[in-house]
Amino acid sequence: MIEWCDDVCRYISVCYPFRREKFCTTRRACVVVVCLSCSVMALHVVQAYFWHYSDGVCDIRPELAQHIWSIWSWTTELLVFFVVPLAILVLNILVIVARQRITEKMEKLLEGERRLSILLLSFRPSVLNSRRYELVGILWGF
Repeated sequence: MIEWCDDVCRYISVCYPFRREKFCTTRRACVVVVCLSCSVMALHVVQAYFWHYSDGVCDIRPELAQHIWSIWSWTTELLVFFVVPLAILVLNILVIVARQRITEKMEKLLEGERRLSILLLSFRPSVLNSRRYELVGILWGF
């Protein structure tokens, strides 16, 4: 579950970088770890009630209905071993898609800068002998 919280922080950092400082603080991380630890303990401490140790045998309490334990067991198992990993997978896919989108935008931006550089190179002052184009060349470092 802590891995899921780390993935949420990574998602916020990639998709909303200016909100990262607000949501991904050390204090908030400590609070989340303590809350997660308490919730996991509360989720599994119920197992101590379901099980009974008697005469060297550990078994489900006889006064409990078998279906209550079965429902509880299936619910916790699905939560811990299906819902949380699925949420981690979805968050990681969203991060990968966002990073790919950012990379594509950066490549388009860099391609536009290359075209601008080629365009400015075609207006070099030595070719055109014009003061206006000399100023453009000086400003752009030619």
